[in-house]
This record gives sequence, structure tokens and C-alpha cells, in this order.
Amino acid sequence: MAGIFNDRQRCVGERGQAPWSGRFVRLVDTLRKWWHGIPFPTEPRYAQWVEENEPDFADWHRQRRQNATSAIRFALFLFPRQSDSKRLRLTIRSILRQTFPYWTLFIVGSPARRLKWKDKERRVAYIASDRLNECLGSCQADFVALIDGGDILAPSALHEVASFLSQRPADLVYTDEDRLSFDGRHRQYPVFKPGWSPEMLLGQNYVGRLAAVRTSLLRSLGGFRVDYGSELDWDLYLRCYEAKCRITHLPRCLYHRSSANAPIDAASGRAVCAYLRRRGIEATASVQDNGMLRLHWPLRSMPLVSIIIPTKDKPKLIKRCLEGIRRRTSYQNLEIILVDNASSDPEVLRYYEQLKLEGAAKIVLSGDPFNYSAACNAGARAAQGEMLLFLNNDTDVLVPDWIEELVRWAQLPDVGVVGTKLLYPNGRIQSAGMLIGLTATMGSAYAGLPDGYSDCFGGADSYRNYPAVTGACQMIPRQVFDTLGGYDESYGLTHSDVEFCFKAWEKGYRVVYTPYARLVHDESATRGPADAIDDGRMFLRRALKRNLTDIFFHHSAWNAHSVVYEPRIGGELSVQQFFVSEARRHVRADGIDEPLDFSDAATRTRLKTEFHLFVNANATAAERDVDGAAEFILAVLVYQAERFHRPLTEGLEGEFCQWLVSQRERFGFSNQAIQHIRKAFAEQPGDRIRRIYASEMAVRDAFPMALTPCGHRAFLAWLAGPGRERYRLTNAEILWFFQSAAEVAESEMLRTYLLQPRWRNRFPQALTPAGWREFLDWVRMRFDIDYPWLYSALPALEEQSGGRAA
Repeated sequence: MAGIFNDRQRCVGERGQAPWSGRFVRLVDTLRKWWHGIPFPTEPRYAQWVEENEPDFADWHRQRRQNATSAIRFALFLFPRQSDSKRLRLTIRSILRQTFPYWTLFIVGSPARRLKWKDKERRVAYIASDRLNECLGSCQADFVALIDGGDILAPSALHEVASFLSQRPADLVYTDEDRLSFDGRHRQYPVFKPGWSPEMLLGQNYVGRLAAVRTSLLRSLGGFRVDYGSELDWDLYLRCYEAKCRITHLPRCLYHRSSANAPIDAASGRAVCAYLRRRGIEATASVQDNGMLRLHWPLRSMPLVSIIIPTKDKPKLIKRCLEGIRRRTSYQNLEIILVDNASSDPEVLRYYEQLKLEGAAKIVLSGDPFNYSAACNAGARAAQGEMLLFLNNDTDVLVPDWIEELVRWAQLPDVGVVGTKLLYPNGRIQSAGMLIGLTATMGSAYAGLPDGYSDCFGGADSYRNYPAVTGACQMIPRQVFDTLGGYDESYGLTHSDVEFCFKAWEKGYRVVYTPYARLVHDESATRGPADAIDDGRMFLRRALKRNLTDIFFHHSAWNAHSVVYEPRIGGELSVQQFFVSEARRHVRADGIDEPLDFSDAATRTRLKTEFHLFVNANATAAERDVDGAAEFILAVLVYQAERFHRPLTEGLEGEFCQWLVSQRERFGFSNQAIQHIRKAFAEQPGDRIRRIYASEMAVRDAFPMALTPCGHRAFLAWLAGPGRERYRLTNAEILWFFQSAAEVAESEMLRTYLLQPRWRNRFPQALTPAGWREFLDWVRMRFDIDYPWLYSALPALEEQSGGRAA
């Protein structure tokens, strides 16, 4: 019977194959945990997550066998604090039952509080609190961890940490935790922590427990600072970051914290203020209603802040925005730069004149059509400020010291971008930072929730680092903006703000969110919802090439489809998985791939077997009709293509046509076959597909590069399937189109431009040599292609634009 319970995989197998035995094993496993006093979750969703992700008794048995050769040793320092003897015994028992055996436990406190138990463990010792560093100096452990009395370690906690450290060396590794109910029997409120977030650590000790610090590092830092009391560990984590050590997160819930632990109180923040003092910042800390710290410190200087606002018409919006800046903002060293995009409203134009007369703002004209990135860059070139604040014109000020708050963080070393909380006019949260893969490929944290919403990390009212903050309010130091080259003008309307944040992370800068520079943001009030299909797909194509692992700041256990923290269960996707799947889906929609090679035998075989596309190599097909003649022409071309430059598109007078007709005796052509061959070259069967493509907007949107070689593979699947059935296309028409399009890729690129209204609006000067090169530069980045045909032989634009492409 014991063998059954020691091999869960053999008994349960894949879920659904052995349902009753699987349920029985899980029931027995739960009863054994209850018998051993191991707490388990009561909230149904969290309980299911635990069942799906955490080890059971059979796993713990295997861990004990695996740990026999481990070289890592732990020193555990247990602080009884206010825990009663019963709770303290539970803590010690959870340590004694670890599947990992190489640890030593030091119980810190008065000898009068010593406990007695039947097993005399040589790995357990008592030390006085004033001998803490003396003990640290003499212990033989590789890593040190702190534990509070009343808390419980998961049975596999030390095994998980040791296994992780053996594969990924680190100086500080922290894990996840949850809370115990008042009676200590149940687990609740999981705290699945984000990746390393130094700004978040200034507002709360989110690292918490269980965290293991390399002993040699701790000794080099001077050991523990016992005078910090309950903030001893917070001070330690800040000093580890200050020492630029390797810090990483182990996403496993290994620590069950007693609900009796004291929250942050009025005396909190000493460790944070001391850390900032060492950096030359005299800060004060105050505790907010949600238990998070808010920090205040005098600005190092009062730099000129250039507020750059792209705008167009909408006089009420721009007046409201500027009224908030000029009348309700306490920061005085400002300049306002309005980047206007061809406003025509007389009221707006009169307002501009008034602002210029008062010296209240500079007016900079941006190009038409509107390009958000170019407008921001134009405003930056006209700006004189040391700090650049990019602001939407549909925002309004809520707190007078909002700019001081942004500057305070932007002046910190290695901070590249600072953003803040934005609220809808109805008071709900519009954005509190942006997360990759949250409800979309890029989602706003806490979007739609009430202002003041709180979770285990303080909700939207806590400092933290994010992959990005929205460009509706972004403060960027001028030096950082210039170093990174400003906003990428390849993006027309959207995503350049996120792209800039990604570049900042890649260059070693941090993106910081502070909730205390609050603004109202009436999103998209100026232009309406952005038509940014091209921008979005280009962003995703680039994002897939990046190593984004270190800037997700979202736990792999959280459900991607919820803006609040919620464990994912039953195969739900994590934010990382959701982002990658969605990004690949959108990128695949572009249909960009290697060009088709019809001279390749494998390609021809696939065309025949998968798409039922083949041509008749018998000369008698040319006797039948023009379509048969086209099939024969294509069959001959497979073996003669290298002899001719543009065999199909040179047409009736082309070298290939003339050669083929001259081979009358070789192929046994009749006069009728010759007529059909000539007619095929004259009519160009593939042109019907071009006409279909030009008339169907949905097809053009689905396959934007279908006419060019890099889009042929995806377009082929549609043409050989739904397209052939709908338009009754023949094999000859489909294959002639692809072969002829590959011959004149430059002309097809021009045709593609003329058939895409969004592209014509964005690049109105593309039909000039200089404008055409600018357009192709964008195409190369947008679709991530770099084929020789893209730039070779720039077309005679004025001549071709009036020809077939029209």
C-alpha cells in the first residue's frame, strides 16, 4: 500500500485517464497533510492552484533522496518575537520536517524562553540577540535566512531554494509567501511577488520571507543591524541592493506567515530613510492608509521642466490642460511647448496668439499627417529644460505638487522614465503602469478599478517598477532622452512610448511608477481610438526578439486575463505565455516569410500535395485554351528560368516568349497552340488576382505584403483555399501571379504602397526618391525584412505610379 502513495505520477497519470484513483490519492494526500498539521488553503481558486502546482508526500520523499549530495548549507535565524510557545513549536516543527537536511537553526532570544522537546536536535541552538553577528561570523553555512516565530516553512522550502541556487547562482534569492489564518490551520491571501523592483522596496518590504542571503556577502556588509528591530531584514535587503549583488526571485510559495505579525507602524521607514541618507538624500517617511510608505525629500535642484504637449484643435481640452499647469501647479520653473498638428479651429488659433503674447507657451508646428513620435521629438528639440515631461492634451491636474513628485524620482541615478497614476473623469483608474501580457499584449495595471483599490502590494498606491509607463505622462531626463535617440518615429500613433521604456531598460535605466502625481486622463478625447494596426504589429515583432524575462514584473502564477492579482488554474495562461502567444498570432497575421522558390523540387511537391497546385507539362495542353497554354509555359519555365531575366513580365515581346514560340518543332506546336501561348503572355493570367487584391480591403488588411515575395507564403494559403473557391481561380492564374510578382518585386512594393491608404497618409511624399527611401526604411523595420529587392533599383516613381499599379 505504501508504494501506491509514494508515486503520484504512476497512480494518477494524466488527469482524466484514471479519475477515481487520482481523486483517491489526492484525498489521502490531503488527510496526511492534515494529520501532520500542515496548513492548506480554503479559498477555492487558491486551493486548486496549490493542488496543481505544489508537491505532495511522494515528491517530498523523492526530495529527501535527491538532497543527499547537496553542497549547500543553510543557517536559519529564528526570532520568536511575540509568538506564544505553541506557535513557536509549530515553527520549529516545520523546520525539523524539512526534506532538505543541511541546516542549522539558531533561536535568537532570552534563554528563559527556551523550549523543550523529546528529540534532542544537535542542529538547533539558542543565542542571545547581542551575539547574533558573533554567531554569523563562526557559522559554516553558505546562506542565511530569517524566520519569525509563528510562521511555518513549507516542507520543501529549503530543498527548493537549494535546487534553485545550484542552477542559478545568486547572492540574494527571495520566494513567495501566503498568510495563515488566526488558528494557524489554513492558508490564505497568497503573495506572489514580482521580479526585482528596487523602487517598490522603498515603499514596502515586499521581499519579506523566505529570503536567503549569501553568508560571505552578509559578513562583508557588516552583518546584521539589530538596532533596526522588526526592520532588520528590510535594512539587509536594501544594503544587498546597494552592494550591487545578484538578486533573483524564486517563484514558489514556500513561507506561510502568521497573521499576527505587526503591520508597518508610525516608526516604520527607518531602514529606508537610512538607505537614502547613505545616498545623500535626507528623506522622511509617512505611512499611508494602505500600509505603504510615502517618501518625501527636498529636490536636489529645481531644474527647468519642459512640458511638451502634442495637440490639434479641441480648444476646451487644451485650455483645461494648460489651466491646470499654470494655475494649479506649485512647481514654477516650467516652460510649455505646444506641438500643433495643423489646427484649423479659429478659437484654438486665437488662444495660441494669446499664449505667445503672454509668453506662456511656445508653439511648434508638426508635420502633416500626424506622427506622435515626430511631434514629441520636435517639441524636445525646441525645449530648453533639463527634464522633459511629455503630456497628453486631454489631461488635467489633481494635486499641486505633481511635478515635484516626478522630478524627485527622475533625479535619482539610473532612472530613465517616470510615470504616475492616471484616472478617468469618472474617478476610476485609467493606468497605473503598464504590464506586458496583462489582458492584452500590453495592458494598463488596475485599469477600470476604483481609485484607492488595494491588494497585497498596495494596489495602484505603491511605488514600483514597471516594464513601461504610458506616454500620456512621461518624465524623462534630457540626458536619457538624447542618449536613447528620442522616440522612434517608425511608430506613427502608438507604442513609441512603450518602445522607449524598453530601450531604457536595455541600456540599464529603470522605469519608475509613483502614484502621487495624479492626473485625470480623458483617454483618446483628441483623436478618438487610434488606428494603429501597423504600429502594434511592428512593436510585437520587435518585442518577440527581445529578452523580456527580466522586465515582466508579473508572477508566472498570475492569470493573464485579470487586472487584479488572481492565481491561474486549469491551464490558464500566465502573462508571459499570453504575451508570446498573442504576439506570435499578430505577427503571423502579417504573413511575412521567406520567398517561394518554384525551382526547388520540395516546394513544387508541397504545392502539389498540400495545395493541389500543379501545371501540365504536356504541350498538348496549349492546344486546349489559354489557361492550358499558361500551365505549359509555367512548366517549361521551371527548367529555363535562369536563362531569362523577367520571363513572364516582359510579356509578348519578351525574350522568353520569343524563344518559346521558336521551339515549334521541338514541342510540336500547332498554329492554335502558338496563338494560345501568345495570348497568355499578352493577357498575363496573374493580373486577375491583382485586381481582386486591389478591390478587397479585407484581403489587403489581412495580407498587407501579399504582392511582395516575403508575403507570398501566407497569401498562397488563402488563394489556394478560400480565394480559389470564391473567385474560381485556376492553377495557372495562381502560379502565374506568384512567379510574375517575384520577377518585379520593386514594382509590387510600389503597388502595395498605392493600395494601402494608411501608408499613403503616413508617407505622403513616398512617390519621390527621398520619400521612397524613407518609406522603405519603415517597411524594413515594420516587417523585419531586409531582402535585396527592397532597395535595389529604386523605381522611376512618377512613371510607374501612373501605370499598372494605379
